[in-house]
Amino acid sequence: MFKKLISCIIVFVFLSTGISSITVSANGFNENSVDEGIGYVPGQLIVGLNDGTYITRNDIDSFNAMADSSTASTQHRLSDSLFLGVDVLSAKDLTDVSDFMDEKTINMARSKNASTSMDVLRNKPRKNLRQILLIDIANDSKNDMLAAIEILKQNPLIAYAEPNIIGAPCSIPNDPFFLSDNLWGIEKIKAPEAWEITTGSHSVLVGVMDTGVDYTHSDLANNVDLTLGRNFSPGYNFFDPMDDGSHGTHVAGTIGGVGNNGEGVVGVNWDVTIVPLKIWQYGNGTEAELIQALAYSELIGIPVLNLSGRWNRWGWPQTDFQAMYEAVESYSGLLIAAAGNEDANNDTDYYFAAYPSSFDLENIISVGATTLESNGDERRAIAGDFGWSWNASNYGSNSVHLFAPGTNILSTVPTNINSTGYHAMSGTSMAAPHVAGVAALIKSHYPELSTAQLKQAILEGVDEIPALNGLCVTGGRLNAKGALDKATQIIAANSIYLSPWNPTATGTLSAGDVHWYSISPNDIGFYTFTTTGTTDTYGELYLNGKLIASNDNGGTGDNFLIKHKLLPWTTYHLKVRGADTSPTTGTTGDYTLSMQEQYIWFSLATTITDTLNAGEENIYVFFSSAPGYYTITVDCSVNLIGEMYYGGAFIDQGNSGGQNQGFSFTVYLDESYSYRLLIKGENDYVSGSFTVSAAEVPWPTPTYLYGQSGSGSGITGGGSFVIYDFEAWRGGYYLVSVSGGNANLIVHIYDGSNRVYIGYGKNISFTHYLSYGRNFRIHIYAAKASESGAYNLSIGL
Repeated sequence: MFKKLISCIIVFVFLSTGISSITVSANGFNENSVDEGIGYVPGQLIVGLNDGTYITRNDIDSFNAMADSSTASTQHRLSDSLFLGVDVLSAKDLTDVSDFMDEKTINMARSKNASTSMDVLRNKPRKNLRQILLIDIANDSKNDMLAAIEILKQNPLIAYAEPNIIGAPCSIPNDPFFLSDNLWGIEKIKAPEAWEITTGSHSVLVGVMDTGVDYTHSDLANNVDLTLGRNFSPGYNFFDPMDDGSHGTHVAGTIGGVGNNGEGVVGVNWDVTIVPLKIWQYGNGTEAELIQALAYSELIGIPVLNLSGRWNRWGWPQTDFQAMYEAVESYSGLLIAAAGNEDANNDTDYYFAAYPSSFDLENIISVGATTLESNGDERRAIAGDFGWSWNASNYGSNSVHLFAPGTNILSTVPTNINSTGYHAMSGTSMAAPHVAGVAALIKSHYPELSTAQLKQAILEGVDEIPALNGLCVTGGRLNAKGALDKATQIIAANSIYLSPWNPTATGTLSAGDVHWYSISPNDIGFYTFTTTGTTDTYGELYLNGKLIASNDNGGTGDNFLIKHKLLPWTTYHLKVRGADTSPTTGTTGDYTLSMQEQYIWFSLATTITDTLNAGEENIYVFFSSAPGYYTITVDCSVNLIGEMYYGGAFIDQGNSGGQNQGFSFTVYLDESYSYRLLIKGENDYVSGSFTVSAAEVPWPTPTYLYGQSGSGSGITGGGSFVIYDFEAWRGGYYLVSVSGGNANLIVHIYDGSNRVYIGYGKNISFTHYLSYGRNFRIHIYAAKASESGAYNLSIGL
């Protein structure tokens, strides 16, 4: 499970402007115990147990109780087995987050595993994650800690031991009170274009692992769930993740500053549920807090996490940081991580490569920062762009996935930082939440996308930027609309094809599960999609990723009915979802999905009488028995428009021009094909009745040609055509040419009763063999009602 890392120290640094305090919680460590440049908690070690080894909560509590007693012996079965040879004062299970759970979060965990209870939370190994302990040892010098690590590593029950690394903030000043109304990052990533499809949803959870979030901020409060937020800093209120700086609040504003509320900024999501996960108290925290936040996020099912910070290797190069790696790897959601601000190549720089963003894991997106030049171009943020001459965005052709806007980003901050509640910051800390916001935006629209598919959509949807070529995996900058489009393509690639020729499908769904179908009709038409079966289903129809219809259009009981007009040569996606999402009452069952086109036939022998309301539409299908011109007549008491289509292609239209004003138009229809007449009720009149009829334009008398060319003085548009009969005077290949001058023509040529040629255009010619005495018939039609002009016909061997 673990890919061995190069020995390293990991020191967390905020990747933005903002916090500069070095105060640390007194419970666990304090500012006086942190040596400059060392970045670890003296006397604290993180210990990962081997697979198959698990220590219960009761055993850990018992061990701690004996160690805390001044009179009791410190001998315990953990001392005799797990910690043999090391003087351990206390132990804590970092994968046990039961202390952070309440009724709401337990129910969320139970929705993923129906057997989950507080006892299970405390005494069952975490799925996909070994048990990781935080221990305090008696001797806290660096040499004593190194010796203890070596002893613990020899124990067959222990997989690894390593120091507990401190997250020390790295302040990168911009003008902390600089305000601007130019949200250039939001514009650059094409968020407004994405908002045409979705503006987000409160059903999507995004965890902000940071300094906390000011949940009282007027531009954030409606998008923050305080009941899910937690403070993982030891010694502080578990349930109060208030920001004591500004960093986390700034990050949250970019992800989900409330949209369309008439104040402040707007985030990538207008609506979202931000979960504050406070892992740095007064700007400091350790790897242990990160591990607990990841375990909590996995347990309650947060699909997207933002980590605008990093650890790197300086200070303790002897350590393999397997705990962080495994904690991230075991998280099933998508972790968006800042790439770092040290101008380092994360592929190769031993000391300043940023972690966890540089881990080679499928559930991480590492984000570098771009800046905007005066001419509008973007490039990697370099020295001076973040405010200090030596700071620049990290990069890496293999370890950094993409870039996003990261300089002079305006967002929310607590009012004790800036009285307005807003100011600008710079850094990869500011770039990462743009990406996390887009991930949430996609999840709001396609919640069924897997973590791998979500990452794929974001990476494949970037805008390629020449200046970023070779600096990241994609060579591009985040594009919200492009990512949504790619998500739609991913849905299409994993969907089942449904068509008028393959109109039914069957499947089995559980509550919340989704099946996708693709539909690409050849003709314009109205189609219904219905389900029958034993499971409750919900249907949604999408075009270019945008919801255009759902089962709210009709349907009863446990099934749905959707009716909608579909355009030809256009791909639609139908989502069928198990509608009952309650974890206790959701059912699994079979369903049958049916697609059926809705239309009315009419012909030369019939007249259709119908009624339309204002804004409604109907489709009528006419089958032509022979090629020629046909006049379509509509008599109506309501203002209507009629449009004629063949194979999805628009041919011609008529318009009543007002109430009680019928209309007619003449169109050329080919032989033995079905044509579609779309009748639309105009909005300026209420419902009314109408009739539809068709009449064939009489055929003209053929002009007989024998051994000569033919010509005409002209052909008028819309209902005008001529016929020539030609008898071959001897056998051979004849060249037939028709030139139409200014008029586009349709030419049909028959050898006896067989049509041997169809041509279209202003200059048409073809060669065909004719036997002596065979009759050869030529039809010449005006192609468009709006065109007329002279033509010339020539025939010769």
